[in-house]
Amino acid sequence: MNAKSQQRLGNALLLLFVIGVLGLWLQAPVKSLFEEKLLANVGFGEAGFSDSFGALPTLVKDNGGAQPVPIEASAPQRIAQYRDKAWLMSQDGASYTLQIATLSDERRIGDLISGRVDSKEFHYVVLPPLPSSAEEPSTGLRYVLTYGQFATRQQAEEVAAALTGLPGKIPRSWASLQSDAESAFAAEAQANAEAGATSGAPAMVDDDPALLLPSGPAPTVIPVQPRTNPTPGAIPVDTL
Repeated sequence: MNAKSQQRLGNALLLLFVIGVLGLWLQAPVKSLFEEKLLANVGFGEAGFSDSFGALPTLVKDNGGAQPVPIEASAPQRIAQYRDKAWLMSQDGASYTLQIATLSDERRIGDLISGRVDSKEFHYVVLPPLPSSAEEPSTGLRYVLTYGQFATRQQAEEVAAALTGLPGKIPRSWASLQSDAESAFAAEAQANAEAGATSGAPAMVDDDPALLLPSGPAPTVIPVQPRTNPTPGAIPVDTL
């Protein structure tokens, strides 16, 4: 085999190699490995950004940055053990419960009962603050946490002896709790009424002696006549 035949064979093998590479590339193109989606001029897919990319202005509203967005007022996030005043007043006053604690922070209730298997036995009600005084200022709302419902005090005491991990286990009749609640709500209503009565403008009373009219006969008033200015005459001129 001469040199020219070897060159032709090499060129043929090189051509076959290039054709094979092109065939493989056509069977599995690179773009098929990356499913592309377009967001403006950004390509993204499963291996890149999520579908929520670029949604921040929609999720977090800032009024275009011109002014802050006001926080929307919402009701307190009560947990499942919360009961309202109507529920408390509907309980049988002759039956008993265990008062676990009276708390000033509602989040403490979740800390106390979290992870307990008997969490469904807990209930709590919200009572108004105690009237404040110089010696004892008001501490805010009170959250009264109770446990269970029992027909007799003896049953409540037996359950209390077996409970662990709680700050208190005082047997109390529902009637006593209802009485405390009625007193608290009555005191709150009275305080609101007094605040409303004193919120108006106070009556003005002139008690300054300097502002009082003198007693006795009215003084004689002498009218004052305005003084007239006569028309001035000619001004004499001394001749030199």
